[in-house]
Amino acid sequence: MTYYKIVSSGDVAEELARPECVTTEPRYSNNGSQAVIRYSSEVEGSITHEAALTITRGAASTPAD
Repeated sequence: MTYYKIVSSGDVAEELARPECVTTEPRYSNNGSQAVIRYSSEVEGSITHEAALTITRGAASTPAD
């Protein structure tokens, strides 16, 4: 199973050094303040791929204010 975590850009180097991290090139938010990191096993604060899809599908169907 794959796990994901959104971290601040200042924490990216630390997360990339974790043995569970499989990300080689983080995906950053449009403003560069956050990045999505992928892991091979569950880490504190991570979510599954399925949960991420559920969240993004819900956000896509919710109109913006």
